Amino acid sequence: MQKIFFSFLLLCFVLLDGTLIGKEKSVMDEPKTYLIKLKKDPSVKSGKIAYLGGVTTKKGDNLKLPGLSIDQEVRVVLISDNPSKKAGMELRKFYWAKPNRKGVTNSKGEYMERFRTEGDVYIKVFAFEDNVPVHLFVWVSEPKLPPMKPVLVPKSSFGKRVTHEKE
Repeated sequence: MQKIFFSFLLLCFVLLDGTLIGKEKSVMDEPKTYLIKLKKDPSVKSGKIAYLGGVTTKKGDNLKLPGLSIDQEVRVVLISDNPSKKAGMELRKFYWAKPNRKGVTNSKGEYMERFRTEGDVYIKVFAFEDNVPVHLFVWVSEPKLPPMKPVLVPKSSFGKRVTHEKE
């Protein structure tokens, strides 16, 4: 009977994934984030855009911009409604503990980042005092693939010597 009890107890620990004995937090764990949804806007010539507005604090707000391609250009603009109240932005790729890029609004209350990347980007918007009104604009271009010749050749040219001419 005692053997069955210990087997049951071991099974409980396995099923609960170690939560009773404590689980170490992974560097890959995400904090609570808000998803940025890009949309087509007729006032924007090309690409997709997201307009976000609100009030941020010293603690900050975490945002996730998912599914980017290296073939797309990304611009993120942070604007503080009151230029005397500084706001900041941090961009992260994989780890929340260490930002890859960071900056603070200038004397006009603006800060912009421009980049290309693959996958998701995590953005933290914060202020140096509580209740600072800010706006965040995110623009992502349409994918622009580089021009290249096709890698597949017709069967009729298989085995023949191929010369590449400059166009």
